[in-house]
Amino acid sequence: MVREKKKNPVSPPSTPLEMTLVGIAKKKVEVRRSSRARKAPLNFTDKYWQFFGDLPSYRVNEHQNAGGRHSSAILGPGAGLGKGSDSVGDKPQAIQAIKKKYPGTTFISGHLLNADFGGDGKDHKNLTVLTSTGNANHKKFDEPIKKALMQLRTAYQAMNELGIDVKAIRYGIKVDIEVTGKEWGDTYPNNCIFKSLTCKAKVVNDDKALAELVPHKNREKADAAITAVQHLVDEANANGEIANLPDGE
Repeated sequence: MVREKKKNPVSPPSTPLEMTLVGIAKKKVEVRRSSRARKAPLNFTDKYWQFFGDLPSYRVNEHQNAGGRHSSAILGPGAGLGKGSDSVGDKPQAIQAIKKKYPGTTFISGHLLNADFGGDGKDHKNLTVLTSTGNANHKKFDEPIKKALMQLRTAYQAMNELGIDVKAIRYGIKVDIEVTGKEWGDTYPNNCIFKSLTCKAKVVNDDKALAELVPHKNREKADAAITAVQHLVDEANANGEIANLPDGE
């Protein structure tokens, strides 16, 4: 009959060297556990995440009563969060005279840079006179950008969960909105209404985001969001020429 060998019980560490080695092993286990722990979600309401680079740039129109000529900004994932429309109905200055001249047409103090992107509706340099038709056309550009910002936030959260230092990337969407069309007429207030706007959007620093994702296996969520951002920006650009015509035309 074969006798089983008795297992020697493991003795607790007794010497200083043994105790040190056991302590190091425990710390390694703790580090591995903490590296797998999920990072806290990003708080996009922090001002850092609203715009990258300078704050939005607004340039006044040559006809100052007409409001703005050009607005631009690089939108971060927090752009416009918690901010609704704040436009002032009596700006730009020419809008009151325009409404009196065309009582049968609806005119709006239209943002160049949308309030949902953080655009200022109290600064006449970010406003232009839009018909309701022009405003509806403008939304065809703005709505895909709103959706792109949602995907941008998803991409940032996914990268953050992978342990990537997302603050260093500055991955965002650059938008430019410019009054480009001719005036409705040569005399006031027709020379303060413009027939069209041109809106453009461009994804910036997506290459940096993708480079940071290369070493990570579980990158599918971030990749999908980054791809969606680009598709939505392309959709916005396809609707970037905004006709500002009388209602019904």
